Amino acid sequence: MKRITIGRSSDNNVVINHNMVSRYHCEIIQDANGIKIVDLNSSNGTFVNGKRVYGATFLNYSDNVCVHNIPIRWQNYFVNSQTFNPSKKTSNVLPVILGVLGGVLVLIATVYLLVSYSETNNNQSVFAEEIRIGMTLNDINNINNTNVVLQYSPKFESELYDINSFNYYLVNNTTAVIIKNNQVSEFCTWDSHYYTSNGLSVHSTLGDVLEQYSTNMECWYDVTSYNYISMRYESLFYLYDKNSCISFVFLASQFTSQQQAAIIKTGSLRNDVGGRVYLSKLSYSMLQSISSAVSVSWIAKYNCSQPKQPTNQTSRTYQSTPKNVSNTPTLRQESFYIKFGDSDSFELSDGTKIRASLTSFGLGDLTLNISWTGKTPTKLSWRFDGYGMKPTSNTIYSKKNGNTYSINEYVFFDWTSNSPEVRGVNFTIYPISENDRKYER
Repeated sequence: MKRITIGRSSDNNVVINHNMVSRYHCEIIQDANGIKIVDLNSSNGTFVNGKRVYGATFLNYSDNVCVHNIPIRWQNYFVNSQTFNPSKKTSNVLPVILGVLGGVLVLIATVYLLVSYSETNNNQSVFAEEIRIGMTLNDINNINNTNVVLQYSPKFESELYDINSFNYYLVNNTTAVIIKNNQVSEFCTWDSHYYTSNGLSVHSTLGDVLEQYSTNMECWYDVTSYNYISMRYESLFYLYDKNSCISFVFLASQFTSQQQAAIIKTGSLRNDVGGRVYLSKLSYSMLQSISSAVSVSWIAKYNCSQPKQPTNQTSRTYQSTPKNVSNTPTLRQESFYIKFGDSDSFELSDGTKIRASLTSFGLGDLTLNISWTGKTPTKLSWRFDGYGMKPTSNTIYSKKNGNTYSINEYVFFDWTSNSPEVRGVNFTIYPISENDRKYER
C-alpha cells in the first residue's frame, strides 16, 4: 500500500502553500483494490469532479480532484493508476506479479512524487501556466483535465456611475478568462501553483513585486472592480507592469483604514472613485508596513494592445451630478480587515465609525467584538482568516432603536484544533432595506 498526504504543513508529501488549505487536508491511498482519496476533515473540503467528498472515495484515472479550489494532478503520483479499478477483483496470481514489480513501481512512483513535489516548489503551474493570450475557447477546453464554466458578473449601480455586466469563463475554479473576438484577451488567476517568469506568485508580498518592477509599475485604485473569487464588486489595488502586461492585484480589505487613506491621498483620490495612485509619495515607514503585510490576491495577464487601466471589461458611465443628490451621506458596501490581537476603528462612507477587536485570553477562547450605530439598516458578514476555528463565518443584522440602527455583538467560541492559526477576520458592511432586516436571529 502507498500513501501520499497533501496539505499546507511542510511535513506532507505534497505541500500546497495556500491559506484555504488545511495543514493536513487529505491523503491518497493506493492498494490492490485501487486508488482512493480520503478527506482529513479539512475546513474547506476536497472535491472530486466538482462534488465535495467526505471520508474515502475511490478515484478513476480521469477524475478531476481539487483541494479547496486548487486542482491537483494526482495521476502523476501513481504511475500505474490506469490499471487500478475500484470494482476490480484480485486473484491469487496478483501477489506474485506485484511482488516482482513492486520494487520497480515504488521506485518509479517515488520519482514521480519527487517531480510533482518539485513542480509545486519550483514555480510550475498546474493549469494557468498553459493558458495564453490569443488562445481560443476550444484551445482551453483541449487542455487536459480542464473544467470550463461560463459566468456572468452582476450589474453594478451607484450614485456616481453604472457598470454593465459582462461574461467570463471560469477554468478549474482558479482562473477567470475574458474572451474578445473569439480569443483570450485577459486571464486572471489565483492558482497557488502559478508563477510569473521571475518567480512571483499569488502569495508574493507587495514588497516582492516592487523589488522586481519598482521602476516600471503603474498603480491604480478602483472601488468598483469585479472580484472573481468572491464574485462581487470590491475595492482593489492594481500594480501594472508595462513590459510584461501583467497586473498584480491586491484586495483593498487587506490594507488597514490608515494605509488605505494614505495611499488614496497620494493620488488626491476619493474613496468612491479611484484612479492613479503614487506609492512613491508614501512615507518610508508606511511603504515598509504595506510591503511586508500585503500579499498578491491574483495575477492578471493582459493583451498588450488593450488599455492598461484595469476596467475588468466593464462599461462605466459617470454621472455629471449624482443621482438622488442629498446633503446626507449615504452608506455603501464596504469591507475591512482586522488582525488577530488588534483593536481598530474604521470610518464608514456615511461618516460613522465601526469599532472592532479580535482578542483572546489565551485559554483556548476567542472573542470578536463589533459595534456600530448609524442611520441606515445594515447587515454585517464576517469570516475568519485562519485555520482551526468553528464557525468560520456568520451574518449579523442591525437592531432598530428609535431612528437609529445598531450592531453591538460579542462572538465567543473555542478552538477546534490543537494548534489553531488565526490571522484575523474579514468583515463587510452591507446597506439593506428595512424589509430585509431580520429582527430575530
